[in-house]
Amino acid sequence: MGLIALYMADQVVIVGDHEQVSPEAVGQKLDEVQHLIDEHLGEVPNANLYDGKLSVYDLAKTAFGGQLCLREHFRCVEEIIQFSNHLCYHGQIRPLRDSSTVPLKPHILEHRVDGQCDQNNVNHNESLAVASLIAAAIKQPEYRGKTFGAISLLGDEQARDIESMLRRHLAPAIFEERRISVRQCSALPR
Repeated sequence: MGLIALYMADQVVIVGDHEQVSPEAVGQKLDEVQHLIDEHLGEVPNANLYDGKLSVYDLAKTAFGGQLCLREHFRCVEEIIQFSNHLCYHGQIRPLRDSSTVPLKPHILEHRVDGQCDQNNVNHNESLAVASLIAAAIKQPEYRGKTFGAISLLGDEQARDIESMLRRHLAPAIFEERRISVRQCSALPR
């Protein structure tokens, strides 16, 4: 859908980066997409790039270059953004949100879970612990109206297991209202 804006605009500024906005092409039938590319984009340079595997950011970077890295981060407190900052940005991002202005503390809670991954790269004990912690936090008054997210460092299978447990134990309305999102950390090598 982002390509429509690129087509219609005289000038475009795309904000984001490859660590945050790359699509997963989930559910796409790649042979059908390739057929459409062959049928309709034959004269378009680099038509194979429009297969849904690249983000609008990646397409623009490939086609136009001219990128600028923003070094200041306003949304997250330092304790939260530091992991991504070191993993993806080599510590170059400067967090600007003052931790003292955020009433919920601690911002990060370390919690060790015993268990091991099965043959599908899923640690069910960890999934249960994460789902239980989120479900318990939802019931606390200080989290009223807050949204929740979980990031799996193990991969897609672990993220799906956590989400499945959450969906089994939370009403669909709560899942929607709290905008619960469970994803894998795609920046880590597998």
